[in-house]
Parts: sequence; structure tokens; C-alpha cells
Amino acid sequence: MRTVLLTLIAGLLLLTFGVFTWAAILPATTTASKAVLIPAPITQVFARVTDPASQVQWRRDITAVTLVDGPQTWLETTRQGLSLTMREVAKEHPTRYAIQFTSPHGFQGEWVGLFRADGDQTMLHVTETVTVDGWLNRVLARLFSPPGAHLDLYLADLMAAMERR
Repeated sequence: MRTVLLTLIAGLLLLTFGVFTWAAILPATTTASKAVLIPAPITQVFARVTDPASQVQWRRDITAVTLVDGPQTWLETTRQGLSLTMREVAKEHPTRYAIQFTSPHGFQGEWVGLFRADGDQTMLHVTETVTVDGWLNRVLARLFSPPGAHLDLYLADLMAAMERR
């Protein structure tokens, strides 16, 4: 019985040490990039992406968008109840769109979309950079929202919305 108990304690200590070691080496900033060919003209895709008020109609991950400072600053409320402040930092019609986002829950970042016409379709290349404060937040973010996961959902929703147009 004593051997089993000591083995369990040693295992828990090793697991705890492993989690702390992993947390210590996790980078604060991660970057994910994805590209997708969307079956719609560049002007339509650019208009859809750069209209924050309409995104609640086609994105599965948000329940509300509240414009704060015209269309340049807005609050997004996620299905989990998290609020994100989004701010437009570049809008070069119809080739580039960039926003910065911040959360009171210890993360912030930037989203940059590059649009290129490909006949009557649009090649969209998105890069999302996220910085997470604190080792515990980094562990939780890596477990529950790994780099690129949000981007995959966003692009899938955008693709579906453009196919329904």
C-alpha cells in the first residue's frame, strides 16, 4: 500500500513539474497563418470581412457586435461571454485589412487579411498574432484555443457565408 501511495505521489509531482516546465517554455506570442480561395469576387469578400456589424449574422463564435466609434472600433461578444475590443488599424480597399484586438482576460493581438483577385474568386491570406499574458493563461489558451483554431473557424464561416450569398 505504501509503495502504491509513493508511486502516486511521485507521479503527481512529475506531472506538476511537467506542466510547469511546459508553461515556462510556452511563448507569450504565437502566430498562425492560413490561406483560402473563396468563390466570390474580391470586392464582395472585402466588404463582408470589413463590415463588423454584419458579422454576427454569419460567424458562429460571436453573439453580439457593438459599434463603439463608428465602424473603426467595436466590441465582440463571444458565445462563451468573453468581450473583445476590436480596432481597425488599416483598410486598403480591396487588398488589405488589419485590426488589433484586446481582451480584459489577458490577451491581445493583431489580425491581418491580404486579399488578391483570382479571376472571379478571391485568395485571402490571414495572419493572426496573439500575445497571452501569464503562464497559466498561456497553458489554458494552448489547451482550449490552440494557435490557428479560431482562424480555421472564422475562415470556414466566411467561406460558408460567401457561398450562400
